[in-house]
Amino acid sequence: MKNFLYGILFLIAAFCHNAFAESNFNFDTVKIIFGGDVMLARNVDNCMRTKGYDFPFLQIKHYFQSSDIAIINLESVISNIGKPLDKKYVFRANPKCLEGLMESGIDVVSLANNHCLDYLGNALLQCIELLDSFEIASIGVGIDWFNFFTPKSFYIRGNWLILLAFDDTKAGYIRPDYPGSAPTWCEKGEKQALETVRVMSSIGATVIVFEHWGYEYSCFPDNRQISLAHKFIDAGAATVIGSHPHRIQGLEFYKGKPILYSLGNLIFDQEDELGNIGILAELSLLENRIVEVKLIPVETLTERFQPRLMELNKSLSIIENACKPFEVKLLTIYDYIIVEPLEY
Repeated sequence: MKNFLYGILFLIAAFCHNAFAESNFNFDTVKIIFGGDVMLARNVDNCMRTKGYDFPFLQIKHYFQSSDIAIINLESVISNIGKPLDKKYVFRANPKCLEGLMESGIDVVSLANNHCLDYLGNALLQCIELLDSFEIASIGVGIDWFNFFTPKSFYIRGNWLILLAFDDTKAGYIRPDYPGSAPTWCEKGEKQALETVRVMSSIGATVIVFEHWGYEYSCFPDNRQISLAHKFIDAGAATVIGSHPHRIQGLEFYKGKPILYSLGNLIFDQEDELGNIGILAELSLLENRIVEVKLIPVETLTERFQPRLMELNKSLSIIENACKPFEVKLLTIYDYIIVEPLEY
């Protein structure tokens, strides 16, 4: 039954795309910006209670607001219900933080991560509903398996964009009929994820995958990340963006398509230096093709829990080291870094 419904979904998407294409919209550049791990509970919540729920975003919100779509990985379910799982780290954010998220210009959050079920299924469902009430979309999660893998579709100035989010951390999923996130760590989930990418790209969409994967505190992707990223590109994804390691990891071009293995932390309360450094990744999309990758380094060392632009020379050294396994060319322009692919 679910395969039938999935087929219907794709047919509807294809019909909408064809109708949109026939309306003769002119193509123009679309800017999509990704931020890394955002955790709005614990010490970050204590800070927001005194300094305001917009405090974490004040220095970077202009990047989000000037983009067409702004996306982060949200590592703290937003809820006031539920009981915590019996695990070392559980994160639940105060619903008041939604005001700060909305004012920052964030349009989409991925909840497909190892913390989406920290307070069990009803808390996750409340989080999705609360985000929706503030016109912030969530991806990679839902009430059941069908909803985990449902793509988020955008039509912007002639470009058709599909966003998908998956979790490879062996968490966030209990069973197909229980709320949770899209698991690529099990064979069934990986096949479903790859088939979703394949079908959506085959009917003309530019597919972007946001994957939660790898080992925490590792500065380089492991073989599983690299293999899975390549599978997504082979299936038709235009790019793959990663989160979870809490470190900046390198950027690779595979078959001319960019893979950013980890953007590091954007807003978190970790104490170490590398845990307070991250990247905003801005992708320029034209005629359903990514034509530019811009890296904007940010840090929360100057002001705890409030990311701001990082001094370029220091950030360049960190990013160059992370990119050592891959042959990419980094060009500095003003306060950001342009990444050149091996081929287009």
